[in-house]
Amino acid sequence: MDTEAQQGTREAYTKVVHAQLKQWVRWTRMWSVAHHGSLFLAALLSAAAALVLQLKSITWSADTKADAAAVLAASAAVLGGISSAGGFARKWRTNRLTRSKLEQLNLYLMDPDCDLKMVERELVEMVKVHNEGILSGEEQAGG
Repeated sequence: MDTEAQQGTREAYTKVVHAQLKQWVRWTRMWSVAHHGSLFLAALLSAAAALVLQLKSITWSADTKADAAAVLAASAAVLGGISSAGGFARKWRTNRLTRSKLEQLNLYLMDPDCDLKMVERELVEMVKVHNEGILSGEEQAGG
């Protein structure tokens, strides 16, 4: 391949990597918020349920306290179930690994002597691994 064609190929790969990296930074952030947010919120809801029942300074009736605690505990359980069924942790990890691979490829492409065929193989493998990572839990769950 002549130098001009290599430069065009390098620019094309760089453009793809930059576009994908921008997308996966966003997806990683979104799945991080979903995963970690659901974990922390479920823990806070569970703790609030216990506090509602135990704090003497809350002057609600016993029935109101019990109802509030039940709603908080049920909300925590539902949130945990949604997070688990939705595979939030798996999707966050998979997107994080994909983003990391794109960051590595971006660095490779900065080297004018990098192996463009290797970059192409890595991109193809990255997409395959990403899809397997996202779908692995759905296949195990029967979906």
